[in-house]
Amino acid sequence: MKHRDIDFHVYTDVLDVAKSFAAVAKIAAHPNVTRLSYLNLMNTDEHCLEWHVWYQKPGDVEWQIDMIHILKGSAFDGVFEEVADRICAVLTPETRLAILDLKYQTPDDEKIMGIVYYMAVLRDGVRNYAEFSAWRQANPTDGIILWKP
Repeated sequence: MKHRDIDFHVYTDVLDVAKSFAAVAKIAAHPNVTRLSYLNLMNTDEHCLEWHVWYQKPGDVEWQIDMIHILKGSAFDGVFEEVADRICAVLTPETRLAILDLKYQTPDDEKIMGIVYYMAVLRDGVRNYAEFSAWRQANPTDGIILWKP
């Protein structure tokens, strides 16, 4: 709603830094790409290359596009897609509106991972921003969250 962020997961049999750079170079050449960042997490449990691209048309809002290049067969292969499928399966019109309302009420300068909203609403029944603020204090998050409904 406020933090415009699109996540893509790209799975390959081999993580090749040079090929990953070559693919992202084509994206970075687009005139509306304003910046990008890169993390090499090949030697971590994530086994990935992490790319973040910021895209903005003149006079429009900025979008962040996260492209995570993940090694097939690694610990996170398919995990996030399974979480997304489970969230879609359990969302109701009422919980969807609650999540959107919490996102809308979040201050513009505060970045909160989407999974945090889903956990609060779907797992713990949070329905307003005051409850959400208290919930976040009681449920601090850091790093990758592996919860799924």
